[in-house]
Amino acid sequence: MRQVEHQPYHPRAIHGEVLDFAARLETHHPHFLLKQLYATDLARQAFFCVAAEIDLDQPSGFLQQIHQHAPAVFAESSHLDPLAQIARALIQMKPRKLLEVIFGCCPDGLTGLLARVGPTPFYRKDLYRTAFELCAKPQNRQRLKALGQLQGLVRPEQILMASELDDVLVHRAVLERAKPLEVTALNAFARMLPALCNASDKDVRDSLDQLPSNVRGVTIGQWCQSWLKQQVRLPVPVPIPDNDPDLQVRIGADQESLGRRFRNCAGSLLSFAFTGERVLVEWVREGEEAVIDLALVRTGSEYRWQCENLSRPRNRRVSAMVARAIRERFDELGILYRFNPMPSDEQQGIAALLDHSLNATFVDQHALANADDEHVERLLDALEVELEDTF
Repeated sequence: MRQVEHQPYHPRAIHGEVLDFAARLETHHPHFLLKQLYATDLARQAFFCVAAEIDLDQPSGFLQQIHQHAPAVFAESSHLDPLAQIARALIQMKPRKLLEVIFGCCPDGLTGLLARVGPTPFYRKDLYRTAFELCAKPQNRQRLKALGQLQGLVRPEQILMASELDDVLVHRAVLERAKPLEVTALNAFARMLPALCNASDKDVRDSLDQLPSNVRGVTIGQWCQSWLKQQVRLPVPVPIPDNDPDLQVRIGADQESLGRRFRNCAGSLLSFAFTGERVLVEWVREGEEAVIDLALVRTGSEYRWQCENLSRPRNRRVSAMVARAIRERFDELGILYRFNPMPSDEQQGIAALLDHSLNATFVDQHALANADDEHVERLLDALEVELEDTF
């Protein structure tokens, strides 16, 4: 049989507080640091656990833990000073036994997890305790499974996220794509899905299953945005009946369709409806096309919807007749809108004298102004046809 030639194992540096910890033990036990430089990833991580958990200024507690779980390591070192005894014990004990000494037990999965995090210490000391609790508590089995499904090294921040994500989000795809600072927002987002999208936990997990593994550039935010098209309900309802003959709330896929039909930016505003800031409403009275932009406003504990804008397809201005009809319906439904308190026959004249742009949602137009609008509309239609024929 051909003998397998093993590659030499090269030393790897230790930095920061862990190096200070190791150097202090080196002064009491020569070659201790050399042992750590050549240690395997698992052995190094077990040592880093010790550095994270133990105070060398008060070594007695750790020595008692060693006596309790691995008394044999003191057989020939009882004459040494406390730090020398600790250094000798760390050299002699296997990683599993050392983890048992530190935490009181070494649950299944802990050594496997630490063996996959590489040779570098965690950026936060408390994450070693977090890793232990993930493996020690039976209710965390799914979280540990998700970490095990990751390809390549497991990053410390993924261990942190696995411990903080809501149960429905504990998934390989989330751990691959998300960042620790996004966890709070992700949990809040997932809690909104049942109410706004009628999504069950199974629906959420199925959508995560469909995300490919290790695709660079695909963020968890893109997964969140994919849910916007499935919205069926608003956080704060608009006071428009579902069977209203004139007004239809457009959210989710209906809002995206509205953007295509009206050739406006409705499809890019799905997030506003999901968060409840704004909602688009379509005026569906026969022969009169318009889209209305409502914004959520508040006074005290009362929420109200206010009209911010209304337009025809391609963001063109609605006729005075349609505007008047919409305003009448809003008065019936209690929807607010900005208005000009001046009489309609004076609005535009005074605005022209003051070089002032009318800021009301509904601006009463004179018949002559409407005629001018119609002329401009015809010119715009002709220009659009010409451009379409050109391209």
